[in-house]
Amino acid sequence: MKNISKNKNLENHNRFLSLKESFLEAFEAIGGTKGLVEWAKKNPDKFYPMAVRILLKETKPFKLPAGFMRMS
Repeated sequence: MKNISKNKNLENHNRFLSLKESFLEAFEAIGGTKGLVEWAKKNPDKFYPMAVRILLKETKPFKLPAGFMRMS
């Protein structure tokens, strides 16, 4: 029974990796970072909530780029 559970977890992990690879391929096909920047400029109301969700999923501390959200 334990072996079945282990196989199921491995199967789910492999599906996730496949989905992740497909997403990254699609990202590159639509212009990569340059395409994302163009879209973000046109859709800041969609970009910022998405960016927050992604960044909040970080498990390790990350360093913000110099000048990021600099307050004047």
